[in-house]
Amino acid sequence: MNKRVYAKPVGSLIGIVSDSDDNVVESADISFRCITEYKEDYQKKTDKYGSFIAHWLPVGWCYMYAKLKINKKLPI
Repeated sequence: MNKRVYAKPVGSLIGIVSDSDDNVVESADISFRCITEYKEDYQKKTDKYGSFIAHWLPVGWCYMYAKLKINKKLPI
């Protein structure tokens, strides 16, 4: 029995999200928008050390966005 398998090239990305003071950012929402022949968006969240790992990202150009929701009162 012969079967044909089609595969796309992929890669992985490991990183740390930090703020402008070099403090790691826990629970930041990370989005990857990749420009390839098969356009897809990927979502991740940083761990308590501000790090993340994203597997199966398509080879090509990917833009990464990080966003943090602040749920605390700030002094005025």
